[in-house]
Amino acid sequence: MFKPSSKTTFAAFAVVLLAASAATAQTPAQAPVPAAAPAPATEVKTDESKVLTTADVLEVAKNSRTTKAADPMVATNLFTQLPYRVNVEHRIAGTTPPSIHERNGELFFVVDGDGVIITGGRLVDPVRRNPTNIAGTSIAEGQSRAVHKGDVMFVPAGTPHQIADVKNTLTMVITMLPNPAP
Repeated sequence: MFKPSSKTTFAAFAVVLLAASAATAQTPAQAPVPAAAPAPATEVKTDESKVLTTADVLEVAKNSRTTKAADPMVATNLFTQLPYRVNVEHRIAGTTPPSIHERNGELFFVVDGDGVIITGGRLVDPVRRNPTNIAGTSIAEGQSRAVHKGDVMFVPAGTPHQIADVKNTLTMVITMLPNPAP
């Protein structure tokens, strides 16, 4: 009775594998199904794109700060394209009051500086500032996270939030995002 060695078994396996590869290579491939052609443009739309460099944002923040030197937080609109609003916020050392935006979420991008964001929990001593915003004196039972240059934070509509513990300055680009209708 023939008992193959491991070398013989390996060689036989290699021959079968090569034969299968050659047979597959000779089988004609099916032609790919062509993608549907895009619909032709029906109108020419002007480009409303906005491109701001970090230097542009820091310049806006610096200019805003010179006109309101003592304010702990200065917000300047970079642009609005409804329903979105994009601001640069420049904060100086300290903590600003917390708030809730009932109809808008906020997307924060830290351009420069360090601080802490506190989210969740509940506002202490809430006071309505306008039809869609509520301010407080602090946040109880919220979650604190350190934020640094390059960090991105998202705060959903209706969520208490506060920027705190700014050591020197903190510059952020903030996009107000409308809360989707239920």
